[in-house]
Amino acid sequence: MNLLYQNENQGTFVENVFQVGFGDKSVTKGVSMTKVPIVRTIGGQKTNIFFLDSQGLFSTDLIRGDNLIVSFLFSLCSIVIYNADKRLANKDVETINVNSVLGVVDNEQLQKSKETTLVVVLRNRSTENTSRYGKFDAELKSNFMALIEEERQREEEKRRLLKEYQKIEQEQRKKLLAKLGEEFKLMLEHERIREERQKQKFEELQENEKLSVTDYIEGGVNLIGIGCQLLSIFLND
Repeated sequence: MNLLYQNENQGTFVENVFQVGFGDKSVTKGVSMTKVPIVRTIGGQKTNIFFLDSQGLFSTDLIRGDNLIVSFLFSLCSIVIYNADKRLANKDVETINVNSVLGVVDNEQLQKSKETTLVVVLRNRSTENTSRYGKFDAELKSNFMALIEEERQREEEKRRLLKEYQKIEQEQRKKLLAKLGEEFKLMLEHERIREERQKQKFEELQENEKLSVTDYIEGGVNLIGIGCQLLSIFLND
């Protein structure tokens, strides 16, 4: 990527990305870059190394659009050095020009060559800077671990409540099945008693029919006997 250095002018590209107007210096406040690269040749390919200092983005007086610069800077590079003043030599730190700013031209054409450009972003992480859960120190770590522990306890409580609910649901299901089983047994018993009563009534009807036939036959025999006696008396006379 070809880089264009601008002073007191953000350019149209920056205006569109960060939604700020010309003359709004907050978009480049705290951002500076070396004007002269450190040249290194690796495998026959020349690499131009630029250091981009963004430590000013931790300032407390930043306004609208400044929070987007971090994402923009990270899109330019793959290397980030924290606390550069402690990690770089004095001669390297002195090459950082705090008065220069970075801009990119719209529709810029990339030129392929044997030279490449490497941009290193520098960030400071001071113990005075605070975050949502504490400072960048032991307090932050302690609060962060406490947050993780709190989340773990919540998940554990969710699992416990789920198991308790499943246990209650299973017990209620067992009670319901037992109740349905008792009702089914009672229904079968009532059906058995009803069938026995019907069978008994049927047998009683059959017995009554048998008695009626026997009486009829016996009555007929008696009539025949009487008739025979009358006939005998009549013949003797």
